Amino acid sequence: MSLLLLIPACESAAPVGTDSGPVAAGEFAGVQLTVACPDARFAAAFRPRAAAWAGTTGATVHIVEKPVADVPDADGAIVKSAQFGTLAAHGKLAGLPMAIRSGSRIPWDKLLDSYRKDLAGWGGVELGLPLAGDGYLLVYRADILAEPQHQQALKRQSPQTQIPPRSWEDVAEIAAYFSEVRGKPSLPAWVDDDHLAARFYQIAACYEREAANRSQAGASGPAVNIRSLEFLFDLQTGAPRLTRPGFVAALEWLTRSTAFRPTTAGDPVESLTRGSSVLAVLTLAELARLPHTATGVVAPQFAIAPLPGTESTFGADGQKVFGSGKVNAVPYLGAGGQIGVVFQSGKNQAAVWNLLAATAGLASSLAMLSEPRFGVGPFRNEHVYEDRCWLAYNFDPARTRKLTEALQRYVNLEISNPTFPLRIPDAELYQADLIAELRAAVTKQRSPVEALQRANAVWEKRSATVPKNDFIRWLRNSAGLQ
Repeated sequence: MSLLLLIPACESAAPVGTDSGPVAAGEFAGVQLTVACPDARFAAAFRPRAAAWAGTTGATVHIVEKPVADVPDADGAIVKSAQFGTLAAHGKLAGLPMAIRSGSRIPWDKLLDSYRKDLAGWGGVELGLPLAGDGYLLVYRADILAEPQHQQALKRQSPQTQIPPRSWEDVAEIAAYFSEVRGKPSLPAWVDDDHLAARFYQIAACYEREAANRSQAGASGPAVNIRSLEFLFDLQTGAPRLTRPGFVAALEWLTRSTAFRPTTAGDPVESLTRGSSVLAVLTLAELARLPHTATGVVAPQFAIAPLPGTESTFGADGQKVFGSGKVNAVPYLGAGGQIGVVFQSGKNQAAVWNLLAATAGLASSLAMLSEPRFGVGPFRNEHVYEDRCWLAYNFDPARTRKLTEALQRYVNLEISNPTFPLRIPDAELYQADLIAELRAAVTKQRSPVEALQRANAVWEKRSATVPKNDFIRWLRNSAGLQ
């Protein structure tokens, strides 16, 4: 269902900053903007920001909750990564004004590199502004996992397993143990395709790519740097890489973990609350739904840990490499984030950039983070380092610190080679192709190897409908290369 929201200008004494600083009231008096925002949840978060901006500048903002293709008169849009690539590849987007990069409103260097350069960039050129990040973390039932008899039995059964889990292998061992001793599932059901795909990419990122610290970036020369950017496709040949052992290992993990899950769809928050699940990966919006005590604090049995890494990874030769006791944690970022863009065809580009810059600023972003139901994740440096950004989730101080640390680990600014969603034209179709095979594997219709072979073949066929040079250029541009 689509919704058009008209936000008229109104009188306001509070100045709204622009690209380079505050502007006089009425700066865009009489200007009418149309902004497409297909994501209803983020549209709800964006409306108060747009209303405040319209109140100061004198503009009117029409927010249309429809796909961009269905809003031909849009001046700008707020889109996810998969949609961004289609618009960028087809030359629909206006370049980011220099005034925004050099101005004081945001400021530009306070935005996380992964968002401002990678997720909002194309071919090394910034074409958008990050307005929201995403965020995933591990929540576990501390009361259940802390019971001495369980800890002792689990240690006898799997001496290397850590509580809370540091690795995806730990998660599988804990789930297997509790499913066996309790005789019922210990993990939540797969909620939907987005959850299934997110877990696949998050685990595959750790198996398929060895984490590199920023101090190591570029040490092995340009050819290695290009290879270090590859994830779902080969950037030199355009061939899909889904049959690589890291992706197979990730799907094998998903398939194994399905044995510890209910067969019917369910809510992970409800499953954790009942104690049916002993742990679960939650989005920030799901985290906001955990039950509270009478004092308003999240119930004490819920503990927070970062997303795990893997105990091994696979080298370029396909050989498994073990981490000597360390986990390999490579972020997979941005699938649920939001990027603000301006269309070249728009008649009011300066006004849209002004609106987006105001929304990306610290005050506006903190206002969105202060409403956990929206599930807005970190996209600024302040979000990563300051506990105050996450106080609205209503944990006690110790767990608020754990939440901040988990999100620090999620974006992991020390890692120079995070992975990102597929951002080429028709990325959503490629995603659907893959999800169909992930479902076939976790429901035991096909083995993980066969499922990924089939997905790989479908991707080869789909990509062959595009001239090869164009397709490789899209892949390279999506990775920040010319």
